[in-house]
Amino acid sequence: MTEQEKAVIKATIALWNAFCALPVEHPDDAPEVRSAIHLIQDKVLSRPARREWNKEVG
Repeated sequence: MTEQEKAVIKATIALWNAFCALPVEHPDDAPEVRSAIHLIQDKVLSRPARREWNKEVG
């Protein structure tokens, strides 16, 4: 994992923590934001595997 990728993951953690510090306005907000953050994290965390795969097949 590159340093830039690590920084993006850390930013998603900061985003989650900042969101959780907001007042609750609707009970669905936190699960929806969590899901969106997980999608971003999944994309970032898959990058090292994709790079490795591309080295082997490409």
